[in-house]
Amino acid sequence: MHQPPRFSGFTLAEVMITVALIGVIASIAIPKILASSQSEKSNAIAKESASMVSAALQQYKASNILTLSTTLDNLTPYMNYVSIDTSGALVVDGHPGGGISGSCSGISKCLRLHNGATMMYTIGHHFCTSLTGNTAIYFYIDPDGVYGGSGTNADGPSKSIVFWIYPDGRIRDYGTLASSTEWGCGIFSSASPAFVPSWFRW
Repeated sequence: MHQPPRFSGFTLAEVMITVALIGVIASIAIPKILASSQSEKSNAIAKESASMVSAALQQYKASNILTLSTTLDNLTPYMNYVSIDTSGALVVDGHPGGGISGSCSGISKCLRLHNGATMMYTIGHHFCTSLTGNTAIYFYIDPDGVYGGSGTNADGPSKSIVFWIYPDGRIRDYGTLASSTEWGCGIFSSASPAFVPSWFRW
C-alpha cells in the first residue's frame, strides 16, 4: 500500500536558535541603520542651512555694497528663519576637537531655522582686510537644534559644524578651509579635519 510522504518539522530547539540568531542580527543592524539615517538627516540640514547663508549673501550684494564691516547680522533679512534667540537659555553644541558649546546672547545670536537647526554667529565678526582674498566669517550650525551635552572634544551626532563664508559666497568647513584664511583679523594657516563632525560630508 502506498504511503504518503512524511515531512519532518522543526524542533523547538531549532526554532529557538533561529529566533535568537535573528535577534542578534537585528540588534546589530537596526542601531546602525538608525544612526546612518540620523547622519544623513543632519548632513542634509547642515548643507541646506549653509546654502541659505550663501544665497543670503548673494541677495545682499545685489542691493547693497559689500564692505569689510559687513557681518552676518546684515544678511538676516535675506534668511529664512523662525526666530532670533538672544536669551542665553538656548545652548548650541560645539564642534569636535575642542569647540566649546555656546549660549545664545546679544553678542552670539542664534537663529532657529525652519528645518529644525539652530545657527549661531557673532555679531561683531566681519570680513577682515580684503574682499577678494581668503577672508571669511564663520557660523555654527547645530542640525537638531538641541544641546546634546557632549564633552568638549568628543565627536558624535550632537556636535555642530562650523562653516566659513567668503565674500564671493563660497562655503567651506574646517576640513576644506582655504589656507591662510583670515577671520576677525586672525589667521588659520591650514585646514583642520578633526574639527568636522563625523556625520558631515560634502
